Amino acid sequence: MWKIQPVWADGRRLQGWTRPEGIFTSPQFGPLFETLVFAELYKTNLYNQLNWSIYHWRTRDGEEVDFLIDQGNGEFFFVEAKVATQDPPDLKTYPEVRKVFKSQIPPIWLCHMQGERVLGQRVPLALLRSSLLDR
Repeated sequence: MWKIQPVWADGRRLQGWTRPEGIFTSPQFGPLFETLVFAELYKTNLYNQLNWSIYHWRTRDGEEVDFLIDQGNGEFFFVEAKVATQDPPDLKTYPEVRKVFKSQIPPIWLCHMQGERVLGQRVPLALLRSSLLDR
């Protein structure tokens, strides 16, 4: 008989954790959350046939944003994944973003782990898909 395991079970086993709480103190928590946000972006794009391209933005000078979404119609937006709620980075201070996008710097959303409502540019993971579809 199959035993149903929570979603964290495989990651827990691979990391050697014996309890699910181990993920919250792990140095991999941030990267695992980024991967979860990517999965939501990818699924939303695929299932809704949006035909978006998803990129990671990183420059030699150290500018980094987790995801750059090309909507295919000349419109772009950035998504930064952070476990905690905070202000998204100010892209106007990124020289390469200014160089590439000139005066049309795309908006940025900060996708965070907790919350039940969208506050400005801050989008909780639970509302990411519906927020993307409402764009």
